[in-house]
Amino acid sequence: MRLLRILLLVAGLAVVLTGCVSTAGLESARTPTSSRTAVSSPDDAHACTVAASEDLRIGNSVDGMPGLDDVSTMQWSSARYVRGDGSCAPAKAEPGYPAAACTMAVGDTPAYSEPADDMFAAGATDQTSARVGGETDDAVEFAYAASVWRFGSARQAAGAPLVGLIASCDGAVDRSEGGVLRYDVLEGDEPHLRVTVVDSSVLLLRSMQTAGGNGTTGLSTGSGLLPGSAIDHLEEWWLANVADVPRQP
Repeated sequence: MRLLRILLLVAGLAVVLTGCVSTAGLESARTPTSSRTAVSSPDDAHACTVAASEDLRIGNSVDGMPGLDDVSTMQWSSARYVRGDGSCAPAKAEPGYPAAACTMAVGDTPAYSEPADDMFAAGATDQTSARVGGETDDAVEFAYAASVWRFGSARQAAGAPLVGLIASCDGAVDRSEGGVLRYDVLEGDEPHLRVTVVDSSVLLLRSMQTAGGNGTTGLSTGSGLLPGSAIDHLEEWWLANVADVPRQP
């Protein structure tokens, strides 16, 4: 049953940060020791979405990020999907939606890596997603997840199901300005979820709490989440390096 497909997007996976690992400093030229690349198969020909390759240097997303000093270790996993030739299941109106979805969406689980069919049904042509975690020299852990969808038009992006879901969550803060749609769902003073719409792109950012352990600690913010200035930094990086960059299937 496709119950609340957007919910499955935002609250679908357990906290497991795997993928490319580097213990070097965060120079902009850093490359992962290995990469996770999604490759399509002939069986995908008539699917809603088709896996595609991506080569983002996601580790660079935290270069100069406020609230983090001397990041020594990072791990990340990523995936990209493009629109296939098959049909996509649209978002469905379910009893309790979107209030029930919001309750679970802001729970302490990471975002997605699977394609969101209903975003593609609403006009998305491309989805790039990542889960990122790391540790500073002072043994402070941090984690976040991100996804960017690109649509055929700005109107489709503004009307995307995920945008409406986050905007309707209880306590969502409208921070739209200058033609940019932006909604935050806060935990304490820090954004737990942020959805941003710029032109024909939709960005979802999710800050995640870390449990610490093995001598590590979580962030010193009251909620244990990244500070708002760090989310602002990540928003700028993802929009500049994914949303605004031409992509090939």
